[in-house]
Amino acid sequence: MKYGLIVQGPLVSEGRTGETVLVPARDVGPEHIVRFNCLSVLQDYVSRFGKTMEICLVVWKEDFEHYQSEIERFGLMPFILVLEDKSKKIAPRRGLLPMNNKYRQFFSTLHGLKELLKRGCRVVVKVRSDQVVDVNQLIRDFEFYSQRRRRFILVSEFLLKKKDWLADFFFVGEAQLLERALSRYLEQEELFESVHHDIFYSFSRTMSPLAVRLAGSRVPILRRSALFWIWKKFPLASRSVSEAIEWRGKKVLSAALDGRLFREDLLVSETRVLWRALGKKA
Repeated sequence: MKYGLIVQGPLVSEGRTGETVLVPARDVGPEHIVRFNCLSVLQDYVSRFGKTMEICLVVWKEDFEHYQSEIERFGLMPFILVLEDKSKKIAPRRGLLPMNNKYRQFFSTLHGLKELLKRGCRVVVKVRSDQVVDVNQLIRDFEFYSQRRRRFILVSEFLLKKKDWLADFFFVGEAQLLERALSRYLEQEELFESVHHDIFYSFSRTMSPLAVRLAGSRVPILRRSALFWIWKKFPLASRSVSEAIEWRGKKVLSAALDGRLFREDLLVSETRVLWRALGKKA
């Protein structure tokens, strides 16, 4: 099976780090923010996977023009896809870092997917340009689940307090399925301001349209059942992946993983653990 890797995001990323990830957005101050050059992360992915996977480094046109000499110096040119931002515009959020980039993120990911599909990739891993992620473990997790189910998107975690919430740090899935899910997301009207709720329902419509309709039921058992079948389409990655993430140069705090389920939590009985988690009140 041919794998592809999309690394998406700015070449200079500004925001919280793995050490300040727990600071609520409303409380973020200048002391919590760094300006991180992502070129070393891109070079790391290329050096580790450039000979075993197809790699697409999706770079915005303005970034490429500004950092072209550095891109060449790091030896990244053969892997670069330069993209002009034609994503839907959206109102920025309030705060020290008001950027709301959810459409930019998936616009660039979709174009990276299309490029990797041209190269014959059947499965694609999507990561961020400002994060170092254990891609090898993600592939092992994907292959574990692919022996047990079809048409799914591997995600990082299940957040116990929010049953209809998807993290967007990374994804792994069949390239054609991801292409359909992202295309639909970019074409539809916004469902929620939060990208995490937005993609949960939008991606689910591609894989479990009936379950999505039932998820809006006022009957608790119907809603719980619908969410259960939706989550069967979003299997969880190993805890070790999230434990090892470096975000803007700093390892993510272990406390940031509290209140979440990972693959290991479901090994004894995925059905029982997931069903109980969906029944608990936040």
